Amino acid sequence: RVIGGDEAFLEYACSVYVDPETGDIFGVNNDTMNWMPVFGRDAKGNVAPKRKLLTHHTTFGIVAYEQEQELLLTIQDDHAVITFKKDAKDQDSPVRILQGIQTQMADPHGIALDTKRNEIFVSNWGTNNQRPPLSDGGGGDARHERKDFPVGRNRAFSGTGKIQPPSITVYPKKAQGDTPPLRVIQGPRTQMDWPTALAVHPERGEL
Repeated sequence: RVIGGDEAFLEYACSVYVDPETGDIFGVNNDTMNWMPVFGRDAKGNVAPKRKLLTHHTTFGIVAYEQEQELLLTIQDDHAVITFKKDAKDQDSPVRILQGIQTQMADPHGIALDTKRNEIFVSNWGTNNQRPPLSDGGGGDARHERKDFPVGRNRAFSGTGKIQPPSITVYPKKAQGDTPPLRVIQGPRTQMDWPTALAVHPERGEL
């Protein structure tokens, strides 16, 4: 079957997560629509989602931490990981934000979770810039963006843009704020070039 059409809130769809218990389908839109629609397992055709969540612009990757019913999303342009409750909808606020120069995130795309070692892995394409520090509640201001979302591209410091080698950065599962990675995979020997999707095998410890 196919889900799509002007009722479905799907545009520039880039990632999907399927709830293993309910079969609900979470769809991530990257560029032209800042909503994450959630469909029932039997959804078909041009149907409205059962609910939708307002997400940050250029959301790309998604992974769920089922034990605590959380969704972790990568934000490409703003070099961030933003976490929501799994049942969040409409304009609900995130529960935490990971963003800042010390995170070494740079155009993050994929994300994976190792529930055995309590770590998250983020794949980065390499472009980055510097922005004001993330405040306790987020990075926005009343004129330009939500205060409970990451610091947006409109607040990047001029002249700070860089193109770095692609990487995979690793963080504690509940990292937030400007937290440095536990370790980084990066360099010519990795043979990485625009690394995107990620998966973890917790038992074998392989990425």
